[in-house]
Amino acid sequence: MKFRLFLLLGLLSVGWAGAQVPPSVRSQLRLTGRIVDTAGLGVVGAQVMVWDTAAQPFVFGFTSSTNQGFYSLNVLGRASGTLRMRITDCSGQVYLDSVVYNSSSAFTRNFTVQCRIRVPNPPPPPPLRPCNAAFSFRPDTGLAVRFAPAVVDTLWAYRWSFGDGNLSTQVAPSHTYASGGMYTVRLIVSRLATTAGAACSDTETRVVNVPMPPRPPVSNPWSVPCNPRFGARVDSTLTVQFRSVMQDTTAQYSWNFGNGATSSVRNPSHTYSAAGSYVVVLAVSRLGTTPGTSCSDTAWLRISVPGYRRPRIITNPRPVPPPSPCQARYLVAADTQPLGYLFSARPAMARMTYAWNFGDGTTATGPMVRHTYASAASYTVCLTVTDTTGACTSTRCDTLVASSLRSTGGGIGSPRQASAATASTASQQNFELYPNPARETLNLVLGAGQGSALLRIMDLTGRVVLTMPFKLGSVTQRESISVQDWPMGTYVLTLDREGKREYRRFVKQ
Repeated sequence: MKFRLFLLLGLLSVGWAGAQVPPSVRSQLRLTGRIVDTAGLGVVGAQVMVWDTAAQPFVFGFTSSTNQGFYSLNVLGRASGTLRMRITDCSGQVYLDSVVYNSSSAFTRNFTVQCRIRVPNPPPPPPLRPCNAAFSFRPDTGLAVRFAPAVVDTLWAYRWSFGDGNLSTQVAPSHTYASGGMYTVRLIVSRLATTAGAACSDTETRVVNVPMPPRPPVSNPWSVPCNPRFGARVDSTLTVQFRSVMQDTTAQYSWNFGNGATSSVRNPSHTYSAAGSYVVVLAVSRLGTTPGTSCSDTAWLRISVPGYRRPRIITNPRPVPPPSPCQARYLVAADTQPLGYLFSARPAMARMTYAWNFGDGTTATGPMVRHTYASAASYTVCLTVTDTTGACTSTRCDTLVASSLRSTGGGIGSPRQASAATASTASQQNFELYPNPARETLNLVLGAGQGSALLRIMDLTGRVVLTMPFKLGSVTQRESISVQDWPMGTYVLTLDREGKREYRRFVKQ
């Protein structure tokens, strides 16, 4: 209680002293220093008190040590005199010292006390997450594609290679290609660290298909190209209502309803004589007033009368006859070898023959083939599909930009061609999956066996999305896999059991 009263009187005297001591005899003093314990660590909260009893009025100052044990104190005393210092640590032990001054000056006084209160150590840093180079992409305006990593970390470095010779170190870049085509895009994520085990690196490679952008709209209607797309509305009768997407009164419309009847009306109505499947063709043309303003195009669709089935509409740059059942379509995925790719025709039918031209002077046949290029460049890949029974042929060509950048994760393996013996064994093993396509849950049925089995599921880029071991038993096993959060697309499922490998494909909707 006496100490608190003494402290209050001292603080009041400091303000009164500043008002009563003439400026000519005042001395501005500054005391600084550090208070540490016997281990040399800073002490927080030690009390520092100074006073000069000979001064008229009494001079007094008070403070406490802060972080790392440092303190700083300003007092207004006489022109000369002696300051008494009193240090009190956390245990109440007192340490004394004095400062003789003769003018305005600064003094340093350090103290070593027995108190063990120290500055707390900072909390340990959070554990570092492993590098993850997974990324997604989506089309932007025109030929631009926007890329985004699956995980963003400020400690990681991002290096993008867009497959056309351009690079970027941005976290989520947007890149504009010079033309449409297929490009091999790679992302390398790395983290450099000074401590052992803190550095990491990961690589992801994906094939990006960049489509040609649509023509931009213009204000001049004569510059708009002819659009031959049309729709058909089929009711329970034999009458079908047709409507053209293009409603230009200056254009000419030529309809062929697939049963020998024709029409030149923009939105005709036609009654068929019998139910069946018909291929309807519409040719749209327009004669412009100046060179370059004329256009012509053709579209077709197959309708079922009566009944409605949404048809597929295919547009062509020039009028063509009704299409053949052949359709040359295929998918491309990066293989495990540098400059290696896996080409897969969709769909693959037994009656069709498939001929590939890889654009580098080499060819191959079959619905699924592998090819490795000699150097990184742009190649025109063509697939020709021929129907041996329907006597039709279809060809599709695309531009593939082959890059030597390849992920260590690899691509997907080629499905095994099942022989009669293989089919019999698979039937006996009773390896089934359903439903296909799957939306939320994929169910597996594994037949009885001995030993263990390993199940893997990969996407079409070759990345393993699930690995699941099984212990085979004497009874049939049923397992359920949740695919609700998986991206939509086609997946390849492989089962290794009893020295054999089996393949299944399923679609996630």
